[in-house]
Formats: sequence, structure tokens, C-alpha cells
Amino acid sequence: MTNSIFNKVIKNEPQHILALLPSADGRRRIFKVLLILLSAFLMFGGPTYLLFVLQKFDIYYPVLLLIGLASFIVGVILFTHLIRGEKT
Repeated sequence: MTNSIFNKVIKNEPQHILALLPSADGRRRIFKVLLILLSAFLMFGGPTYLLFVLQKFDIYYPVLLLIGLASFIVGVILFTHLIRGEKT
């Protein structure tokens, strides 16, 4: 009795594994979430932590300010593009 149940579970295992993989729509959503996280890091982490790390390399301060501003602007543009695409 237990062998037949065990064989049914083994035979169905590949179907269960394939059912766990995300569909094309699921992969698109995962990619969009990762892009939103990247944009949040660029907006908040770029001007703070990125500049903190770059200060260790003795980069001229106005260049650091431009890098922080550029990071923030790219993050805002990416975020607004992703959110605007979600509404349509």
C-alpha cells in the first residue's frame, strides 16, 4: 500500500516542481519588483551610502555631489517610469 502511494508521489514530482516555477507574467512581476528596489536604492542609498564609499577614494567633493544628484535623479526617473507603466 505504501509503495503505491510512494510511486504516485515520485511520478508526480516533476509536475509539482514545474508548478512552482513562475510563469512569464510572474517573472515580469519579479523583475519589476527588483527594478523598484533598485530605484529606491538609487534615490536613498545613492546620495548617502554611495557617497560615503566614494569618499574613501579621495574624490573631489563637487564630483561627489554630482554623483549623488545623478543617482537620485536616475532613481526618481526609473521609479516614476515603473509606476506610470503600472497604471496603464
